[in-house]
Amino acid sequence: MKSLRAWVLGLLFFSIIQASHASGPLDEVHQNVLAQLQEAINAQAKTLGTLEPWQRTIFQDEVIPYANRFVKDYRPTPKGLQVEIDFDSIRKYFNFSASKVLKRQDLSLLTYLRVDQNCEKCVQASGSIGNMMKGWADRRGFSVRKMNMEDLNDPDLKGKALNNKLSEIAKIRDNVGALIMEVEQEVQDEVDSVHADEKKFKIRVFMNIRLGSDTGSEVMRELKHDGELELIETHSFEMAASKLLIETFMDFGGKAAGAAGLSGSEDDLMLEVSGFKDFTQYNKMKDQIQRVLRDATPLQEKRMSRGKVLLGFRLKKNIQQVKSMLLGVPVEAGTVGAAGRLSFEGMTDRMLRLEIR
Repeated sequence: MKSLRAWVLGLLFFSIIQASHASGPLDEVHQNVLAQLQEAINAQAKTLGTLEPWQRTIFQDEVIPYANRFVKDYRPTPKGLQVEIDFDSIRKYFNFSASKVLKRQDLSLLTYLRVDQNCEKCVQASGSIGNMMKGWADRRGFSVRKMNMEDLNDPDLKGKALNNKLSEIAKIRDNVGALIMEVEQEVQDEVDSVHADEKKFKIRVFMNIRLGSDTGSEVMRELKHDGELELIETHSFEMAASKLLIETFMDFGGKAAGAAGLSGSEDDLMLEVSGFKDFTQYNKMKDQIQRVLRDATPLQEKRMSRGKVLLGFRLKKNIQQVKSMLLGVPVEAGTVGAAGRLSFEGMTDRMLRLEIR
């Protein structure tokens, strides 16, 4: 039932955004729902804590316009929509910044958009998709190095062969990596005569980033992501591209946090909290801590086990000051867990241990 609800919700989300890219205006229902999703995220933005300038730009240019990608669920009420915002996904989305993760001077990123020249719809969308690729990269601090079809010795390269070729070129040129998107019309299956008149299209993304030696992880030497969507003629290529780009940097945000891990950076503080009994209580507790540490960067989950979590953050305060801010902070009850308060368990010079009692 839950998966069916999620599917229906996703379908409605897609129709809302799809309508916004159609030739006519949004109908009143879709316009109202989308506006309420955007308003809900804006109204609760303070839950995210203090954002850096580049994060605020991403919030306005990517999170708000594509609000459906950052909402878990919503329910109609007499006062409007009750929206459940996916704050964990937004925080993960904010994790990746080229200058912070890569820690090198040259942040040049090779970009390439392969377009099926025999597909009119693909060609029409290429300008918008190319601008989106540049925008998503620019906002994260990359210096874009656009590569054209004429620059390849083999312009017919596609898929994995294209990804490998451009990754190698980026390495030779000492670029930090490559961002590749492909848009093409699928070859019609002659056997499928029932859908012979239905055109199908594919849009793909591939991105890889070479990490520097000081990321704190010898295992993860490279961030890599690939994705693909199949479309029909009435679908928006631009919306499909936005979905793939959001998923790419959401993935990188999670992987970057893992790669940084417990690297011991002098700006990092750690908070270990135990005693929560269920996920509902954990989310309430985490949101409350973020509100109290209002000038901190978004809390990042470094490690989690049953009833215990290790959170990382940055704040211009020492661990003793963090202790003073958090001791006695109330924690609401969850589905199972009883209400309590944050109590002191122990600390080091950079980590504070608390328990709900």
